[in-house]
Amino acid sequence: MREHEGISKPSAIIGSILLVLALIGVIYALKTTKTVKNKVVENGSITTEDKGYGKLIENIPPTAPSSENVSPLVVKGTATEILGRRFNFYIFNKVNFDIFQAGENFFVPIKTGINVTSLNFEFTPPYQGNYYFVASTVEPPLPRTVILTVSTEWQTREINWTLFVGCTILIVIILWIWGIPFEKIIKPR
Repeated sequence: MREHEGISKPSAIIGSILLVLALIGVIYALKTTKTVKNKVVENGSITTEDKGYGKLIENIPPTAPSSENVSPLVVKGTATEILGRRFNFYIFNKVNFDIFQAGENFFVPIKTGINVTSLNFEFTPPYQGNYYFVASTVEPPLPRTVILTVSTEWQTREINWTLFVGCTILIVIILWIWGIPFEKIIKPR
């Protein structure tokens, strides 16, 4: 066992600073997050039909599959007409798609793009179920082919083990240099 000898003032100050930084490092290591991305549709195609619209239906969960999430699931994507022609784009739930399909004007889409050639979109799904990605023609009423890419992403908790172990070792070394007798702190049972 090492005898406690006095610690000089500069050593105490430097050690205290290192100890605080090491403790901050341990806390940061435990709060690290990473973004997880999952492709739902890659280069899916929506072609407008005789009715003037086409659709692609995808089932999207309201939450990410992990219980360690630190952010809600977000749906992101793009819709682009292959010849650069203008189109209208909607994202619907089942009820509003049925209203749209019936030709009514009081539907409420989750996202809308009117008279666009390309569109980026992002939304947090409010429920699990089918989402209808719909492209419709605008004047002139020529068929449109819209390429659709949809992905989901969320953030999940992840421990940075390298930082955690490194900072923990630094804390032990500082305490050892200061002469803390570990044999008395950690007693075998």
